[in-house]
Amino acid sequence: ISSVVLTTHLVFKFFSQDTRLMIQLRATNEAIFTGRRNSAMRGWKAIRREMGLHGVMSARQMKKKWDNLKEKYRNPPEGMETQTQPNSWRWFQLMDEAMTGPTPPLILPNMATPDVEDLEQGDGSQVRIPVCKPQTQPAVNSSQTATVEVDRKLAELQKERQALEREQADLDRERAALERDRAAVERDRAAVERDRVFLDRDRAFVDRDRAFVERDRVLVERAQEDLERERAVWRREREGEAENGHPAEMASEKERLVSLFQRLVEKL
Repeated sequence: ISSVVLTTHLVFKFFSQDTRLMIQLRATNEAIFTGRRNSAMRGWKAIRREMGLHGVMSARQMKKKWDNLKEKYRNPPEGMETQTQPNSWRWFQLMDEAMTGPTPPLILPNMATPDVEDLEQGDGSQVRIPVCKPQTQPAVNSSQTATVEVDRKLAELQKERQALEREQADLDRERAALERDRAAVERDRAAVERDRVFLDRDRAFVDRDRAFVERDRVLVERAQEDLERERAVWRREREGEAENGHPAEMASEKERLVSLFQRLVEKL
């Protein structure tokens, strides 16, 4: 949990590591806060200087932050941690250790043995305040932490953007493949249409030839009817000639003419 502390000129955001360090320093230096006049403010000034917040937060603001944590620990709102549910508030364990018993001196990574700082009280006496100071590196600056957090988020956004670009490239390739398939389908459809046109034309030719054949069949039937009539006439004439005694040359001539006519009909 981080809180926002407003100052006259800027806004300082308390990050999780800042809250944790403040609780640990406050618990470690419990002996400084004796209840004497101005001892709390001097203690909070020492802790503020140790955290590197001098000029960023006032000692009174840090005390207010601590008082808010104590109030939540002592009077938790409904749904917050209790002794039976200590894990529902992230700062419960640290606050419980700070409020229920002595805390061993705080040794942070890359920090030497706690130094001693003398603060003068109102009555002129000296109070020795043990504070942990870094060996070579200053305390973590919240602005640097914020910059690291922003860089991390930017890196994550960059990875997400690259993933989206890869997905977009895959979609573009699939779209191109679909377009190629659609073009192939259109070509096949055009070929089918051409074949249909050819079939329709061939069907028209077949229908025309059928009409011609039907016409020729009618003509042949008519010629056969004429031939039958001629043949009947010829038979009657032949019978009459036979009765009347006409020469046989005339009969042979008629037979020759009938034979020529039959061959002509067969050629049609």
